[in-house]
Amino acid sequence: MKMITRFLWVVITVAIGLFAVSFSTSNASPVELALWPFDITLTAPIWLVCLISLGIGLALGSAVIWLQLLTIRARKWRLQQNFNKLEKKYAALVETQTSEATSEIANKTPLMKMVE
Repeated sequence: MKMITRFLWVVITVAIGLFAVSFSTSNASPVELALWPFDITLTAPIWLVCLISLGIGLALGSAVIWLQLLTIRARKWRLQQNFNKLEKKYAALVETQTSEATSEIANKTPLMKMVE
């Protein structure tokens, strides 16, 4: 299964790489970009604009996912602490229950002694 996964990963990566190379070689015409709040106009090849926008999108998406995972890990850590506290309380409760049960058994007089 691991070999098939690696093979598929390589095939998909090579296909995306070939697509990116063919896209960048066939789209070399310059594009003018006007940055809205400023009066700046940039001229760049269209493939560069596409790759930069893809990179910015990947970075922003990764940041959002990372922040979500950070909150999930914090919640998991708090729940683990609560679980550990409850586990200790349970162990102490079981210990007191068993010690009370053994002391009750020890305090009861045997039936044979009562008959005598």
